[in-house]
Amino acid sequence: VDYLHGVALSCQPASFYGDSPDFIERQMVAEKGKALQKKKAKAGDKQAAERPAVPEPTRRHLFTEAHQSICRGMFRLVAGLEKEGLYFVQPLHQASLPSRFTRRFTPVVRLDHPQPLSYDNFLESTDATQFHAQDLYAAAAESFLQGQKALEKLVVKLKTQAAPGTDETLSAEAALREAQGCLAVATFDGLVCSALRDRASGASVQLPTPPEPAHPRW
Repeated sequence: VDYLHGVALSCQPASFYGDSPDFIERQMVAEKGKALQKKKAKAGDKQAAERPAVPEPTRRHLFTEAHQSICRGMFRLVAGLEKEGLYFVQPLHQASLPSRFTRRFTPVVRLDHPQPLSYDNFLESTDATQFHAQDLYAAAAESFLQGQKALEKLVVKLKTQAAPGTDETLSAEAALREAQGCLAVATFDGLVCSALRDRASGASVQLPTPPEPAHPRW
C-alpha cells in the first residue's frame, strides 16, 4: 500500500525541482504567510494568537511520509539508471506486466480512500521519457532528503516518547531501530543520487560506498 500511495503522490521530478515554478510559487506563498503572521503579531492581533497550534505529526504519519518519499526516490533513481542504460528489466515470459500488476494489487482495489492506483495511472506517473538522467537523479536525491527529514523527526519523537520501564518502551525501541535503519538508508541513497546527478552532468565524481557494517536493508 505504501508503494502504491507513494507512486500516486507523483513520481514526476518536476514537483521536487528547487527552481520549478510550482516550487517557487509554494515558497513565495509560505514566505508571505510568515511575513503576515509576524505583522499580525506585532499589531497585537489577539485572534491570531488564540488560534490552536498545528498538531504534531504522529509516529504513523512520519513513517508513512518517509516510506512514500523513499518509494518515490527509488522510482526516480531506477528511471535515471534506465536512462543511462545502467539498468534494464528482463523480458517477462510468464505473464504481461499489466496482468502481473492487476494480480498483485487486486486486494488494494477494495480501498475507498485513498483511491487505488490503476495500471494506466501507474504508467502515466512513472513515465520519465521526457526527463534527462541528471534531472531524475536530482529529483531522487530530493525525495530521499524528504524521507530523511521525516525519519529524523521520528527518531527524536521515539527517543523521548516512552517512559523507561513500561511496555511502551519495548515497542518504541523496536520502532526506533527500524527508523534508524531507514534513516541510514535514506541518507546514503540521497548521497548516491547526488553523486550520480553530478556524474551525469559531466563532473568526475566517485560514488560513495555503504558504511561498514552494512545495514540489512542494503
